[in-house]
Amino acid sequence: MSHPVPAGMTSSTALLARSWLRSLRSLLRGTASPNGRPLPGRSLPPFRRKPLLEALEPRLLLSGTPLGIVGADAFLRLALDDAAENVVVQQVAANADGSVILAVPVDGGLAERFGSAASGIKGL
Repeated sequence: MSHPVPAGMTSSTALLARSWLRSLRSLLRGTASPNGRPLPGRSLPPFRRKPLLEALEPRLLLSGTPLGIVGADAFLRLALDDAAENVVVQQVAANADGSVILAVPVDGGLAERFGSAASGIKGL
């Protein structure tokens, strides 16, 4: 089958370009090795493969506005707003130095813990 030669190209250049494109097409399809020889046992699959999607693990948002901060003086300062909220301060544990570990749930939600065995809370 004869192909027309593009303007400005010699027939040998056009032949070389077609040969190069055929080789590139074979490489992209996976039917030829880089040296131009066919790969043994490699042929095009009899059907088009469908892309597979993998599910990601669930993500949690770990940033937000803290309910309170513990200063260098070991006092807990809660950052509450003007809205009506039910706040309960629960003592979780007592340390030997008299400081405590506190849990503060707001409106029955998850409780934030303040203090630890190494540095507890000494006041509110």
